Amino acid sequence: MTLTREKLLKLKPKVEKITIEGFGETYIRNLTELQRSKRMTQLFDKNGKPDFKEQMRSRVYSIVDQLCNEDGKPLFLEGDIKEIMALDSNQLDTICNAIEDWNISKEEKNGSGE
Repeated sequence: MTLTREKLLKLKPKVEKITIEGFGETYIRNLTELQRSKRMTQLFDKNGKPDFKEQMRSRVYSIVDQLCNEDGKPLFLEGDIKEIMALDSNQLDTICNAIEDWNISKEEKNGSGE
């Protein structure tokens, strides 16, 4: 198998349906490279030191960046971050854990060569 330009450019984020216990079904998508890079750089200040304010938001970013409708359109926008951060953290744990579990399953699948 050979990696070609055409194969690489077909690597669009995938959308999958998941069930979140206590909340029901929703859709989730992979991050684009731009989204991931943006979030990674936000975790540090201009001097390369950890930005703890941004790190506190990382769980909320996973909700904003990955939860979507069946067409891949985000359910939340950057402007929703403050509102989401004011929600019940115990309930958000369930959602964030489901997102994290989904991401881990994708990483494991990719790491296994599938």
